[in-house]
Amino acid sequence: MAEFTLGTMYWINPRLTSDEVLHDFSDIQANGFSLVRVLAWWELVEPEEGNFTFDHLDRVFRAAEQQHLQLMPTIGFYPPVWLTRKLDAIGKNESGRYPMVLRKEMQRPLGAFIEKLVTRYRNSNVLAMWNVWNEPTVNDSVNSDRLAHFADWLKRHYLDFDQLKQAWFGEYPVFSLLLPHSMEELTAEWLADAFRYGTRGRDCMVRHDWLVFLTDELNAEIRWVCQEVKRYDATHPTHTNIHSLSGNPLNNGHHHFRLVDELDTVSCSIHTSNDYPGGKEFYAPLWNFSFCAEQCYSWTKGRKHTMIGELQAGTTNSHWCRYCPTVADIRYELCHTLGTGLDGVVFWLWRGWRTGTFELGEFSLRNPADGSPTERSEEIRQFGECLKKYKISLTGLVRPAAKIALLYSQSTFLYRKVIAKDRPFHLESEPSQAIFGCYRALREANYQVDILSEEEVLRGELSRYSMLYLPMTEVIGAQTAEAIKQFVAAGGALYGDGRCGWLDDPMYLRNEIPGNGLAEVFGAKETDCAYSQDSFPVRTQTQGISAGGMKQKLSPEPEAQVIGWFGDGSVAVVDHVYGRGRTRLAGGNCCQNLYDHRDVQTSQWIASFPQECGVKPDAALPYGVVRSRLIGKQIELWIIHNHEARQVPIHLPFSGQLSGVFYGTPVLEDSARVSFVLDSQATEVIVLQK
Repeated sequence: MAEFTLGTMYWINPRLTSDEVLHDFSDIQANGFSLVRVLAWWELVEPEEGNFTFDHLDRVFRAAEQQHLQLMPTIGFYPPVWLTRKLDAIGKNESGRYPMVLRKEMQRPLGAFIEKLVTRYRNSNVLAMWNVWNEPTVNDSVNSDRLAHFADWLKRHYLDFDQLKQAWFGEYPVFSLLLPHSMEELTAEWLADAFRYGTRGRDCMVRHDWLVFLTDELNAEIRWVCQEVKRYDATHPTHTNIHSLSGNPLNNGHHHFRLVDELDTVSCSIHTSNDYPGGKEFYAPLWNFSFCAEQCYSWTKGRKHTMIGELQAGTTNSHWCRYCPTVADIRYELCHTLGTGLDGVVFWLWRGWRTGTFELGEFSLRNPADGSPTERSEEIRQFGECLKKYKISLTGLVRPAAKIALLYSQSTFLYRKVIAKDRPFHLESEPSQAIFGCYRALREANYQVDILSEEEVLRGELSRYSMLYLPMTEVIGAQTAEAIKQFVAAGGALYGDGRCGWLDDPMYLRNEIPGNGLAEVFGAKETDCAYSQDSFPVRTQTQGISAGGMKQKLSPEPEAQVIGWFGDGSVAVVDHVYGRGRTRLAGGNCCQNLYDHRDVQTSQWIASFPQECGVKPDAALPYGVVRSRLIGKQIELWIIHNHEARQVPIHLPFSGQLSGVFYGTPVLEDSARVSFVLDSQATEVIVLQK
């Protein structure tokens, strides 16, 4: 039986006695948790070089055994002071959250620490998995070692000098780009000069490839750590928790869809106080959580154990915004994690830090002073009891297959990261905001969606879907464009906005917008584009919508249909039939505009296109009431939330038997449907027997 994992982060206090740790673990077990995540800090295990002490970790493992709890040790490899001094003495102590793992000066001592840690606990019957890296982040320092790796990477990435020249000089820039005369000249020294003298964008293509290289470098680093763990323990799975899902993945050296391939299991970190600075507006924090959970699921799509590995459990006053999850928030997050198809959630953290320069006493699930229960911890306990009461097993439960896919364009994030150098922060994060807005619009209309990578598109996985949305997908390379073109020609539907496809990969403006043949697919091309701090209104055939802060005027082909106009009468939205498929091109930032505005008309308009193309929503529910489903051979779970500020009556067809509800909502059933009333901001889980 595969159980939904309820876990918590336990911050180890080395001062606690065995009895005190056991008391904490007794409370954790009584709170309904089955997994405890702990950090094995290198500096505590090896305070002096070669001198290892495990007393504090031994107490935790003994307590877990006595309370029948599973442990997820996290390898905390911030270098201890003795190693930091050594690195500093040889000029290799760069700033950054984490060190450069692939340096031999780092690998030798880190490998020794991993060996001691893993061999000590690998035979423990409470060891669940190894979290090899908490929130992996590449160190992007520009130094001789890293530049030597980069030079080697470039020579592998480009087969010869002509290919490099075509990639870096495929279009002529306003300032002459830096370019070596040959591959032999492409050395760490030449690259150092390029970074030093590449002002006014002269190094833009070097930096573009540098960002791609850093994602490969982080993958190689985490691969090395996994290999070190596997060298001494080939039994227990490796794991990591990926963070900062609401911004630009390149900020941390991430290519999510590739990074997860290095691990046996994976999770994400979600801290609303950090991930969504605009979280005070409307009910956006819940939608941000849903969007992050959906991204996490999308990386593996059920192919490996995937969960939320770090979820904010208490208040904070020291981050982007002051925030504390309410009991209703906790309920929503737990139920939605289940409904998304994820395997569990680990809360950060059981009790807050007792001292520190930031986060002092923060994020605490229990009372940070004495560890007594809070409303939030009681809500988690109640959820766990419901899982046991109805014997919910994840074995055989699956999400309904989505008919709609959203493209997560790493190429667009790369472009935005390059141009955002020394520019406003919003530039690099807007593509994520656009995907968020599109996801929210479609889910509010009860469409199940999947998030796809460009690699998945190129592997032909579009054929599993009826529709593809391209929210602010600004960079579309020739191969991706061809795959999209074939998808539409074969009968797929396509939506694009946010100056869709206006750049070729890598970051090149061509002779037509959208480029690479997509103007033919959309039946329209750009004639002019204007950006503004203000929103541009658009009049469609049925309603008024917002184009956000961009006005892209379109010129339609004769056979295309104009269905939207800007205030000056210029064309804003074009529908077209291409092959056996349909397309819609909107000349504005319609999806991105929904990130921090609740624009019901625009949201409903974005979500109306599937219905026009014959794609029906998963449930016919009032706007703002959203259902997720998990389906098995014998049972079906409905997770339903009312985002509206009013009670909503709900009637849904089902030809089975009601087994129960988690939170006591009165439900009526007849032979064909279930009916109930859901309060504002309420969440319910309904268990149905087939």
